[in-house]
Amino acid sequence: MIHFGRVFAMARAELRLSFRLVRYWIFSALALIMACVGFSFHSGLHYFVSGRGASFSLITPRFFAGSYGIQFLLIYMIGVIFLAFDVRARDLRERMGEVLDARPLSNLELLLGRWLGLLVATYLPVLLLALLMLGCGSLYGENPEPTSVLFLITFQALPTLAFCISLVFLVVLLVRKRLIAALLLLGLWIAYLSAFAGWLPTQLTSFPLMDIMGANGFGPQTTTTFPSDITATLPSVGGILQRLAVLAGALGLLLLASLAHPRRDDDSVARNGGLAALLLACLVAAGLSGYLSMRTAVKDFRHWSKVHEQHRSDPAPDLLALRGVARIDPGTQIHLDLELELGTGHEASLGSLLFSLNPGYAIHQVEVDTQPCTHSFEDGLLRVDLSSPLSAGDRATVHLVADGLPDEAFAYLGDGESPLEAKLNDGLIFLLGYRPLFFEADDFALLDGVRWLPATGAEIGRGAPDLRGSDFFDLDLVVDLPEELVVAGPGRRQPLDDAEAGRARVRFAPGAPLPGVALVAGHYVSRTIEVDGVLLEVLLDDDHTAAFDVFEDAGAEIQTWIEERLSDAKDLGLEYPYDAFTLVEVPNALRGYGGGWRQDTTLAQPAMALLRESGFPTARFDVKFKNPADFADVEGGMGGAKKAALLTFFGGDVIGGNPILNATRNFFRDQTAAIGPGGLALNHVFSELSERLIVDDTGYFSARLFKAEQGNQTIQTTLMTSALNGGAGPDSSLRRNQTQRVGVWDTVLTVSLKTLDPRKKPQDTLDVLTLKGGGMVRSLLDGLGRER
Repeated sequence: MIHFGRVFAMARAELRLSFRLVRYWIFSALALIMACVGFSFHSGLHYFVSGRGASFSLITPRFFAGSYGIQFLLIYMIGVIFLAFDVRARDLRERMGEVLDARPLSNLELLLGRWLGLLVATYLPVLLLALLMLGCGSLYGENPEPTSVLFLITFQALPTLAFCISLVFLVVLLVRKRLIAALLLLGLWIAYLSAFAGWLPTQLTSFPLMDIMGANGFGPQTTTTFPSDITATLPSVGGILQRLAVLAGALGLLLLASLAHPRRDDDSVARNGGLAALLLACLVAAGLSGYLSMRTAVKDFRHWSKVHEQHRSDPAPDLLALRGVARIDPGTQIHLDLELELGTGHEASLGSLLFSLNPGYAIHQVEVDTQPCTHSFEDGLLRVDLSSPLSAGDRATVHLVADGLPDEAFAYLGDGESPLEAKLNDGLIFLLGYRPLFFEADDFALLDGVRWLPATGAEIGRGAPDLRGSDFFDLDLVVDLPEELVVAGPGRRQPLDDAEAGRARVRFAPGAPLPGVALVAGHYVSRTIEVDGVLLEVLLDDDHTAAFDVFEDAGAEIQTWIEERLSDAKDLGLEYPYDAFTLVEVPNALRGYGGGWRQDTTLAQPAMALLRESGFPTARFDVKFKNPADFADVEGGMGGAKKAALLTFFGGDVIGGNPILNATRNFFRDQTAAIGPGGLALNHVFSELSERLIVDDTGYFSARLFKAEQGNQTIQTTLMTSALNGGAGPDSSLRRNQTQRVGVWDTVLTVSLKTLDPRKKPQDTLDVLTLKGGGMVRSLLDGLGRER
């Protein structure tokens, strides 16, 4: 039986001794300085630079307190090695070994007391780190997100320090030679750091031995997620169990260390050994559970990708219209009651109808033209049998009833790999988000790529000009959801008065065809203006309304600019097609890139543009406009200066989130597309041409660039140069740096755009299309002029 009086006495002695060690203060100061300098530097950088460009506001210190905590723990792990490796040698050196050996306390009580004393000593700097970050945040008027700080000082730091101390105790008592033990432990630290941040995919870093610090936030059993003011950021149940398992493993190692201690005692070896085995088994079980959960998600993704690849060329109908009701119970399920109006499209006839739908649904009813029919639903493919073939020019209406919870793994199947297979040294790709959907109790974000609504044909191959192209369909969708949530969708949000108590019903019927449907809901504050019959709405989280206040006196200037763009586009035959356009804020963790060869931005949705939480909603525009006298001579006064700053800010986006460019897709790209040979190049040229006609700019984005080492270096260099130049033009600089390479020019001079195969070399395809297609666009504009 453990006598805790003895344990606490040893803990107090160890704590006093630790405070007298010079190396304790050296390592504590070093870890604190490194973490606080990094946090202070990025806080100051965000304070002064975030308003210059959207890309500069991406790393918001408020949402990255945990990252600096991990940096602190990584450094402090070395300190723990040199604090705890004296567990036995110090007693012998100070000639206290025989005295302690003669005391009645057991080895477990001796080590538990010292373990507890060291844990308290090493934990105090963690609390100091949290206070320093809070103080630094207050200095810049932006405190760290509280949940992330709370997680850092509890579930993140305590199990990490406990495990490290126990591991050092065990290794030192087994090896007996301090120098060899220290070198061995430093080797383990280097191997751990290399494996965690280098060659291990995120699906393996969920294993507790590979995620001692609780830094993994990318899988179904997350230990931590990107902090957010919009959505819940508490760790999942699996994540909490992982941290408790690390703590259990620490106690198991401590028990083994007590058995390895050369001092004799009367403790039961069998009892302590059995308990140690049980605790370590909990560690292994939690690790296997998390790993298998992630592995299952990866296997499902690969399996579904393989199945849909096999069916990518199967005949599919053309979706002409989608009508019905989507009842959404956030965090629980979605119930769909839909009618899909279909044609044969480019097929001569169809004997069956093929759809993609998230496999998380259960199908309850399928009817074709009011007649029940047989169907099969497997691996996200719904095949509906027709009693008689659908001939060219004929139409059919399918009534579909389904409900369920969309599976996150079924998203963007054309990627080639799941985000869980990426490695942490892939770098900037993780800043683009990793969760394809959010479906929490108080918010949700359902993007087209997760197939929460049915789409025709297999998931892979959709939109490929050489196969079947894209569907452009009319929408009339009623969304039923809790009344406290504000929902954004394609077009105006039209309230209906037939909702149940405690719920709301809104209708989206944007008035023109669209290629997909996205819904985003949360606790938003709305600001609207109407320009020439088009409702323009901005929805920001109720904690991020400061941006509204900053730009309130620029409303007239911004509205005039929008009116001019819409009027010019209309005169050129590019009238805005929908009844509304909505800018809506989304959590940082929402995946900002899609699938296919391009891996294009998902922040551009029909009649919507998604704003990252670390961007316009949290950028420090107030700093730039603190002194109104500085803008007295600017054309348009303060309002004109703020309008210009806003355009520069959005123009400084290299991560696919520029809402101005994303809005231009609605005029042409979301209305029609070429199919057949050469369709890829034709679509690129016409899309860029429409963008330049409307806003005299064009975008360059592919998530593949953020995975490549060369691309990461190019992006970082571009952003640094842009920051020194006042935040101007990083997107055009990045496009120029990537497309003006010798290899791209060689391809341009030898390969026809018509023969490009994007599936073989996707990044090269984008660069060639951008260079040669962009040249064609400039030739058209220079030779014909905008009006012609």
